[in-house]
Amino acid sequence: MRDVADKLKEWAIQQKDDNKADVFGRSAFNRYYYAVFLKTRKVIKRIHPDIGDIKHKEIPDIMRGKHISGKVENRIQHAKNKKRIDPEKFLYYKDTLKISVETLSKLHTNAYDIRVKADYFPEVPIIRENNSITLNGQTLDEASKWPDQAVMIAGKILEIWGDEDLDPS
Repeated sequence: MRDVADKLKEWAIQQKDDNKADVFGRSAFNRYYYAVFLKTRKVIKRIHPDIGDIKHKEIPDIMRGKHISGKVENRIQHAKNKKRIDPEKFLYYKDTLKISVETLSKLHTNAYDIRVKADYFPEVPIIRENNSITLNGQTLDEASKWPDQAVMIAGKILEIWGDEDLDPS
């Protein structure tokens, strides 16, 4: 997804025709969003495999609620109660989880909002300036960082989830 988005971004910047730059630019924002969506969905499915269909707009609530944050917090608390992790690790995991879930949720919300503007609101203009393309205050350069941010944040959540000391069995 990231490679496609990068190519679309490159094509958008290279266009002489504003209409083509607009279409390629909007498509690049869309693909960068989907890279974030797919990574976030992977986290959700790993922690809650039987969750079923996930609506894009519901992802932040799923991440912050009982399905993900709550489930991981319960696992951390259980490990602490069973003395499988020490108090320092408990606090580190709780803080890291809270920050990571909130950061990934905000990243997803921002990327989703831009994707909706790109896909459904052609009246919101794409601005071309100095080899940069901006939509609703967000540049493609900034959007190109979303996938790496999602991978890093998701990795922290899955690292906690995968800690053998937290396994309730």
